[in-house]
Amino acid sequence: MVSTVPDRSVNLALLHGLDQADFTGKVALTAHNDHDAEQLEAAGVDVVLRPFHAAADSGAALLLDEVETRGHRNGTALD
Repeated sequence: MVSTVPDRSVNLALLHGLDQADFTGKVALTAHNDHDAEQLEAAGVDVVLRPFHAAADSGAALLLDEVETRGHRNGTALD
């Protein structure tokens, strides 16, 4: 079960409801900050989705690729 709702209290209530319903599948919930992610992990969620972290990682990788590509085009490797 995947929830993209970033509200910690909603996600904790959802996790509690799934537990009460004896849900045995995997649960992935969304957090937008470290504090919420830690609370969800402590509550037993299987996967915490961190869209802002993922976007930042992806953006940084794209920028590094671009810098490396430009360096090679200009004859200066950035190793």
